[in-house]
Amino acid sequence: MTMLFVGSFRHDPNRVALEWFARQVLPLILARQGNARLAVAGSDPPPAHAYADLAANLEMLGSVEDVRAPLGRYSVFVCPILSGSGVRVKLLEAFAAGIPVVSTTVGAEGLAARDGEICRLADSAAGFAEAVLGLWENPEEAARMARRARAEVEANWDMTAITGRLVESYGEMVREKRK
Repeated sequence: MTMLFVGSFRHDPNRVALEWFARQVLPLILARQGNARLAVAGSDPPPAHAYADLAANLEMLGSVEDVRAPLGRYSVFVCPILSGSGVRVKLLEAFAAGIPVVSTTVGAEGLAARDGEICRLADSAAGFAEAVLGLWENPEEAARMARRARAEVEANWDMTAITGRLVESYGEMVREKRK
């Protein structure tokens, strides 16, 4: 039972998210799945001693050269972001990799609006833990959700799809101007 969180820890929302997840969510998961592990990838991670009490269940990977390797190695991607704005590229990468995702609604802002469609959404510690555990307990549904997320990325976030829509939009503007 493994989870992955990715982020630059120079960015305060990632630090806050990790702290919330490690202190509020992870203990709830560990109460039911004592062998669960969270891997954290990203630049400037907190020092190991900051979470020494969780050493058996938390691994700081630090910077990784290619995020695809960890995305292929862990069973659930977590995005416990509590504040901030903008599209979460980390979620798009997880969706594209086909790994099931649990996120807060803030973390999935602009990408997912309904729980369970392309990712699980939860804003309370208990809800987040239940969402992670639910994916582990129902791997078939987790796989279906991950496939829908990948299809969403291919249809709406892939550069070929985006470029095609942009070209069509420019074509419409030119046609309107000629009228």
